[in-house]
Amino acid sequence: MGPEYCALWDQVLHYLQGMSSADEVYPKSPLIEVVFEIRFPGNLVVECHRDELSEFLRPSMPVLRVPEIAAGESFKFRTYHFVSEDNAFTVMAGMNLLAFSSKKYEGFGGFQERLSPIFDFFCKRFSVTKLRRVGLRYINAIPFAREGGSIPVGRFLKSQFLLAPGLGEKFDLCSVGFVQNLGTGHITTRIEGIREQNSSEEALLLDFDYFKTENLHAGEWNAYLEESHGQTKNFFEKIITDQYRDFLRGKPLL
Repeated sequence: MGPEYCALWDQVLHYLQGMSSADEVYPKSPLIEVVFEIRFPGNLVVECHRDELSEFLRPSMPVLRVPEIAAGESFKFRTYHFVSEDNAFTVMAGMNLLAFSSKKYEGFGGFQERLSPIFDFFCKRFSVTKLRRVGLRYINAIPFAREGGSIPVGRFLKSQFLLAPGLGEKFDLCSVGFVQNLGTGHITTRIEGIREQNSSEEALLLDFDYFKTENLHAGEWNAYLEESHGQTKNFFEKIITDQYRDFLRGKPLL
């Protein structure tokens, strides 16, 4: 086997390992919701022919939730919610946005397969051409038990993403938010300790949204989705500790 062949084989292995990492679905994933959204200049045709979208979605999302309007509020930018019977999937549609939410995430491939026909239909039927924003949001809830009265953030997340090194990895309270340049877009991250009402159980909220706002075209929404997934997956892998990654794969959290 010559050196050129070995070099080529190394490139193939590197590519396959990258694919495996990008497509991996952790058995103990902390994901509670994934949302992909596009925003576009307001178009009244969406309001006039919303019934056509309803008929298109009815087989898979038969539950319709109409927005409630309080006194003095405008109906203009309210969205209708089309929901699956098990409440796992939701389409949010308005005169300036379309979003798809999954609370039953089975991997990026399945997520993309479910939303693609919906976005294709919507953009074509309502002549959406220019986009103002695209965003892919991942909402995670990481359960934890306090250690010495503190939140053991360092067990799950690398501290350099939160504070300067040397300031510790345990916190009495945690509420951090920041926006960063990432690739050709930005990512908004929020990390916060949360507790359900009337419950002693706590979790660490890890909520991040990769978004783009410049030079967007509706015909390329799928490429933006794939880019967003790649960026958010890579970001998640960088921010979590090796110990927590092993836990997500099924090992005990030591």
